[in-house]
Amino acid sequence: MAKISLKIKGLEELKKKLGKQGQEIVLREIRDEIEISAQMVRNEAIKRVPVDQGYLRNSINVEGKDMLWIVYASAGYAAYQEFGTKTKVEIPAEMQSVASQFKGKKLSEGKFKEAIADWMRRKGIPEEALWPIMAKLMSVGVNPQPFMYPGFKQGTKNLQKDIDNIINRYLNK
Repeated sequence: MAKISLKIKGLEELKKKLGKQGQEIVLREIRDEIEISAQMVRNEAIKRVPVDQGYLRNSINVEGKDMLWIVYASAGYAAYQEFGTKTKVEIPAEMQSVASQFKGKKLSEGKFKEAIADWMRRKGIPEEALWPIMAKLMSVGVNPQPFMYPGFKQGTKNLQKDIDNIINRYLNK
């Protein structure tokens, strides 16, 4: 999973200044800001996800508490859509650990065939094209259509600044 690390400047000084009750208030505001960012990541991913029937889009969720929030897509093919397959794979450095979980995993031939056949019917592609399409996908792969990583970058781009603003607001009181 892509992770974001934040360096919170002035936190020790703030702890001394505010005492325990004040610290809890500030930490609550920081937790709220992190949750807001997680929801923004989800919303941005939903905007960017390629849609055929909407299953992948509807599988994007967020859950968490305190300082740990996870945005994920539960559709079994989400990683292949995000990173591509075979010769077309593109993985951002921050997403290497996520992508490595899916390397080498394959759909069963029956499920793969069924999914391609269903897609072809929706697109009006003749049935006789099934095997050539499957062969092409199995040898060359599919292009990545990233949605989660761009959503992550967009949804967290102001998080550090927003947390710094919270800290500074209390330091300057």
